[in-house]
Amino acid sequence: MRFGFDLILGAHLILGSSEVERVGLEVSWEAPPSCPSSQAFVRTLEARLGTSLASLRDIPLRVHASVESSGSTGWRLVLRTWERGTEGERVLEDRSCALLAEAATLVVALSIDTLAVVRHEKQVRTGPPAAPNPIKPAPTTVARASSRSRPGAAGLLRVSGLIETGMLPAVGAGIEFAAGAWLGLGSVDALGRYWFERDKRSGQASQAGVRLQAWTAGLRGCVRPAAGRAVEFPLCAGMEAGQIIGDGFGVRRPRTGFTAWAAVQLSVGVAWVPVRWFALAGTVEGAIALARPTFAVDNLGDLHRPAPGSLRGSVAVEVRFP
Repeated sequence: MRFGFDLILGAHLILGSSEVERVGLEVSWEAPPSCPSSQAFVRTLEARLGTSLASLRDIPLRVHASVESSGSTGWRLVLRTWERGTEGERVLEDRSCALLAEAATLVVALSIDTLAVVRHEKQVRTGPPAAPNPIKPAPTTVARASSRSRPGAAGLLRVSGLIETGMLPAVGAGIEFAAGAWLGLGSVDALGRYWFERDKRSGQASQAGVRLQAWTAGLRGCVRPAAGRAVEFPLCAGMEAGQIIGDGFGVRRPRTGFTAWAAVQLSVGVAWVPVRWFALAGTVEGAIALARPTFAVDNLGDLHRPAPGSLRGSVAVEVRFP
């Protein structure tokens, strides 16, 4: 179509012969009533320039555009310009008078101020430049007690030194080995304990008595609320079962006896976690006996029966791993 070709060339309207130079910008539009009016032509032209024609009166350019019917082909636009004594003319044809008017405004605008047209078209397509983001002050960190979340399930290994009274005679020591897994803010442990030998002597013959030891295995669940990043307060409940083993001594025919032991555990503690994978913990635990066997020695009667409850304490080293 001739319109596209003429539109490109129309940006340069320095053609033809000279005329008496006129001072100041003058734009005129002449077209049949069915075409855009002169007021519409000027509004579109000013929109392309991004300013009013009144502000550009100092530009020495005269423009006259006229449109007439060309019969079966549609409309014919003749665009004449005079600038600094040089006359130019461009002819455009198209079936749409409105499209010819748009093309004329673009050609005229480019002749008046090419940079202004390019700048305005760019703003129309991309929008106005975004306002710079205000500089925000860095957030202030406030220390507070909180629970530390742990991703998924992680493992732990623990070794504990124990002290106990109530299950075996007097006060004695033991050792614990545990393995477990983190589940959210808590843990589940499988643990095994051994309680070292303790003696219970007969009141009738001090050289005779029973030597007692015990082993247990159990499961324990804990919740571990935290204060800050390095301190936890484990609250635990569990159950243990095992054997108490008694060996008679100081009698003519000493024997060994094995009896069942079971208890429910409740404990509270505190743990220091200086790094993610290591902790030191201290715990106080109570155990409620579910089975209380009695140990007796021939001719000396009953020597020991566990108390209904026992009290334990522990100090533990714990290693944690993903």
